[in-house]
Amino acid sequence: RKACSDRGNSPVPDRHRIAALAEHGRWRSVVDHGKVPLAIVIVALVVPLVVPSGQIAFAEIVVIYGLFATSVNLLFGKGGIPSFGQAAFFGAGAYTVALLGPVTAQVVPDLLAASTVAGALGVLVGLLTWRSNGLAFAMLTLAVGQVAYTLAQTTGVLGGYNGLADIPQAQ
Repeated sequence: RKACSDRGNSPVPDRHRIAALAEHGRWRSVVDHGKVPLAIVIVALVVPLVVPSGQIAFAEIVVIYGLFATSVNLLFGKGGIPSFGQAAFFGAGAYTVALLGPVTAQVVPDLLAASTVAGALGVLVGLLTWRSNGLAFAMLTLAVGQVAYTLAQTTGVLGGYNGLADIPQAQ
């Protein structure tokens, strides 16, 4: 069987061609030699020096939602796991940062705390859904998402229906 598509020399490789390239190590060598991580570090250090802060804030939001969409794609698209509760972890981390922001006023500890809270919630949900699959897993994760939504809407500490107000921007 050929590794490339029947479309001829298409500028966009199909999944069979990408798999063939990955088997031969052409894509893996770029990442293994540190070129991609090095490029990410260079971009992260240079961009704040040359781009206005408003555009950086917008880019941060785009990256955050892009990572969230990637998690949905990995679970549902690639893994075939119909999960409907991943927004609960996203919200748990967001509320953690929003509540700790005025107290700590530092980004790194807030993000570490948010990761810890979201991870702990993930462990609890994982214990709940460990042996389920298919429709049962989908319904359990949907229930977790609805519980998180209800807690966020009815808890005064989390702002209730109005949400949290006057969250200072991190410096």
